Amino acid sequence: GANFYVLASIYSQKGDSANAIATMGKALAADRTAENSHGIASDLEALGTLTRKAGRLPDAFMWYKRSFNVWLAIDNAPGVERALRALVELAGEAGEDPEYYSAMLAKILPASPP
Repeated sequence: GANFYVLASIYSQKGDSANAIATMGKALAADRTAENSHGIASDLEALGTLTRKAGRLPDAFMWYKRSFNVWLAIDNAPGVERALRALVELAGEAGEDPEYYSAMLAKILPASPP
């Protein structure tokens, strides 16, 4: 999936969101075939970023939610945090409760010193 991931990034940098999203879908399919959980989570997160950039906020929310679930399943704290931060930002646009995701994020972040 890495080659497709890089190609999708190039399309995105050129402003070709349709090809970027389609190519990232190919990266996801390749990582699923290889059973590469980290790659799958990264691809899902990238699809969130690409669809967000394209203004497709409900789709972006769905991709970030799926990436959150995979990051959580493979116990990748930085990925979990990134996905939750995106979910908090996008929840309202997707018809979801931002407070639910804010509370989840607060549970994983270390308490700040007094």
